[in-house]
Amino acid sequence: MATNIEVLASRRGRPLLTFNGNIFQFERDGLEKKTWRCDQFQKCKCRCRLHTSDNLRNPELLRQVGSHNHEPKPIACDVKKVMTKIRQAASSSSIAPAQLIANEIRQMPAASQGHMPPAHNIKRGIRKVRGVTTGSLIVPSKREDIKLPDSFKITSNNENFLAFDSGSHADRIMIFSTARNHEFLSQCNVWLVDGTFKPKLGICCALGSATVNPSSAAASAHLDQMGGMSEFKVKGPPTP
Repeated sequence: MATNIEVLASRRGRPLLTFNGNIFQFERDGLEKKTWRCDQFQKCKCRCRLHTSDNLRNPELLRQVGSHNHEPKPIACDVKKVMTKIRQAASSSSIAPAQLIANEIRQMPAASQGHMPPAHNIKRGIRKVRGVTTGSLIVPSKREDIKLPDSFKITSNNENFLAFDSGSHADRIMIFSTARNHEFLSQCNVWLVDGTFKPKLGICCALGSATVNPSSAAASAHLDQMGGMSEFKVKGPPTP
C-alpha cells in the first residue's frame, strides 16, 4: 500500500511517524505489526491509531483505526522533520551549529520557518547530541595517554586541524593549525605573538599562540610603541 508515512525521532530519540499532516507516537509492538497513537491523545483525547508493518525503517501502513477529532498539523510535522534532520546531521558531521541550522531551515516551507524553536535551544540540543556521540573524554595524566576523537582533529569546515602529532611518548608534541593558516603565515613578514595562553592540563605547555597582522609597516610601528615586546618581531618567513 503506497503511503506518505515518514519515520522521525523525538528529542529523546523515540520513534515518531508523520501521516497526512499528523504526528504519531510509537505505542506498542504486536504480532508482526506496530501500533502508533496520535500525539494528541492526551490533549485532545484523540483515539486515532495506525497499524504498520514491523519494519521501522520503511513501515507499510496496514490500516488506520478511528479518525482524528482535530485538524491536521502540517506545520508541526515540518518542524519535527527538520529537527530530526538537524539531530542526525549533528551526530554525523562537525558543521558549526549555526550553519547546520541554516542549511536545514532553508529547505523548510516559509510558513513553517517561524515556528522553529529558538536558535539557542537548537544549538544546545546539537551540543548534547555531539556529546553523546563523542562520549565522555577521559582526562589523561600523561601526554602519551592523550586520545583525541576524530571529530576533534578537524574544524567546522572539515579542514584538518591536527597538523602534527609526534606520537604517544613522554615528550609528545601536538601542533594544531590548518594548511590555510600555514599559507597565510608564510606570506607575512611580521607575527604578533601572544604568550598569555595558559594550558588547561598540567601535563601540557604552550609554545605560544600567534595572531598575524598582514601589514608589516603597521605591525612594526605598533611593536616599536610597545617597547619591550619588540623582541617578538620576526623578519622574513618564519623558520620551522
